Amino acid sequence: MTATEVQEAAATQPMDRGSSSDEVLELTFTEPGDLGIRIALNHDGHVLVKKIEPVPGPVERICPDLTPGDVLVAINATNVLPYSFRDVMKKLREAKSSGKPLQLTFLPKAGASFFTTTESLVEAWLREEQAHMDDGEFEVIFPPSQPLGFQLGESFLMVKPFVVAGVDVDAAWPARIVGKCVVKVNDHVVIGAPVDDVRELLLSNDLSLFPKQLALLRLSASMVSATQDDDYDIVTIPTPDWMPHFRFAQVERMLEVPTIEPFACVSDGPLLSPRVDKERRRDGIAPGQLLIAINGLSALGIHADPTPGASHVGMVSVALEKLKSEPRSLLFRDLTLYEREFRAQRPLSPWRRRSPQPTGGTSAVPSSTITITSAPRVLTELLNSSLARAPSSTGESRGARQTWVASRLRRVTIEAPSASEALGLSLETDFSTKYTVFHEFERYISMRSGAL
Repeated sequence: MTATEVQEAAATQPMDRGSSSDEVLELTFTEPGDLGIRIALNHDGHVLVKKIEPVPGPVERICPDLTPGDVLVAINATNVLPYSFRDVMKKLREAKSSGKPLQLTFLPKAGASFFTTTESLVEAWLREEQAHMDDGEFEVIFPPSQPLGFQLGESFLMVKPFVVAGVDVDAAWPARIVGKCVVKVNDHVVIGAPVDDVRELLLSNDLSLFPKQLALLRLSASMVSATQDDDYDIVTIPTPDWMPHFRFAQVERMLEVPTIEPFACVSDGPLLSPRVDKERRRDGIAPGQLLIAINGLSALGIHADPTPGASHVGMVSVALEKLKSEPRSLLFRDLTLYEREFRAQRPLSPWRRRSPQPTGGTSAVPSSTITITSAPRVLTELLNSSLARAPSSTGESRGARQTWVASRLRRVTIEAPSASEALGLSLETDFSTKYTVFHEFERYISMRSGAL
């Protein structure tokens, strides 16, 4: 209930202060945030409404850090940079009245020089976005029910994974994991990653990596003939003190890997820029790229199920089909760009590409000893296990390519915008009249106005 509704309700139900049968006005505030009223005690000790004040709108409540000059770059999934101010306002009103979640994306001006124009700010950001398209490895998050838009073929990749050579612990379980390959360390898929990076991550005693979780899989020559012993083993190492008990060796394996097949047609909208291949989609996916991981699980070395004729690519395709009603995170590798990055000595592993952030292990282990659990080897079952990392929905209506560095953009998401409640912000054009920028927050006694 807005402050005006409080005022109006009080006016329609006057109270006779001299009567012993005073009416009680009961008000229910269903909206979050400031109630818009200030109260005080009178000399009799009664609580009185002292003042009614304007309240912040939804945008200010969600993102109070917006500053004048921040550029509105998108409304939901629509890039509004090319649109006139009139068209932007029209799209904003349409999106607000649609009854669907509303997301406004702003490019902050904070940190830019006073003399930096909005146009130069936008151009610099667009160059950053284009640079991300040159990453040799990248992640795309697909929203629920969106078709992937490609088919998978089969290729091979020579990898040099680390296997458990021995564990100096007086217990029965070490024999179970000896010879198994390290496929994942904490949240990082390491099979197929640069050897030196994997070695550093695997052997590091950095406390932020503990408890350290190793996902192990036996990469046998015959995937179909795999036994229960070939299930995933998940070993959780509580502290660095246990690391000297483990011995690892490096081996070579030629593994099947899913590959993006040539597109039957290009239906993913306009190309991003002339620099990209004519068949490359706006999200960067192109024929010949390798599918490295699905929801944080390796797409290499997958065991086929016992079904006659089951293949590696078939297993991946079936697993992706079963996930179509959920958000999906797919990690791709473009070999041409990957080699270019290698020559330029750029970081190649996902954990080295990302912005610095706390990397801690999976969860605290109450015991001070090593624990070991199992997970199914078949991908369709594995994707429903605790080893998988299901992504959060990005709010986009189509696949959204992620960046390895933290985005500078500010996103304001209103899950249930009210047609009768103003957003509580004022927009204007920049000096060049080319872009729509944030001007200021607006507060209202009543949010039932026609303002934004």
